[in-house]
Amino acid sequence: MDSYIEQLVEHKQDYRDFLIKVVMILSIFAILSLGVLFGLMVNAYLMVVGFFIAVFDIYFCWYVISGRRVEYEYTVTNNNLQIDKVMAKRRRKEVLSIDIKKIEGFDKITENRLNAKKCNKVFYLGTYEDDPSQHRFIVQTKNYGRIMVVFAPNEKVLNEIKKHLKPEVKIEMLKAASQK
Repeated sequence: MDSYIEQLVEHKQDYRDFLIKVVMILSIFAILSLGVLFGLMVNAYLMVVGFFIAVFDIYFCWYVISGRRVEYEYTVTNNNLQIDKVMAKRRRKEVLSIDIKKIEGFDKITENRLNAKKCNKVFYLGTYEDDPSQHRFIVQTKNYGRIMVVFAPNEKVLNEIKKHLKPEVKIEMLKAASQK
């Protein structure tokens, strides 16, 4: 029987996003102020030019700020997990597509059983980096080598992933659960 489950997770904005918003808004005021100042001091033509530059800056700021809204879509189809990055609901990029049976280790992020030092790269594809409800797994990929993926699945996605894990990984998870 085929199975298909998907989930959309919104990435929480952090201080970097706030800083980008502040810089963008300050750039609008700076361009408007300089346009008015040069228009009064030199020529009224420069005020009009400054106004048009400010309009383009407003559009640019809107584009950058709205582009910082990121969601991750987890799709489990049979034994395949695909994670897509959706930026501002206008662009979609496939981040990762793996066979669940190739997962070497799987745990909740608070369990600290998996070692990130043995991985080439760590992907944070969840709500935010320090969220204790997230899970992680290690997998070998063609493009990146051995990677760790941190993500925030709901119970339906989590149960579907657990169905397709290798028996060794399931046993390791059961041992860890029994030691609590």
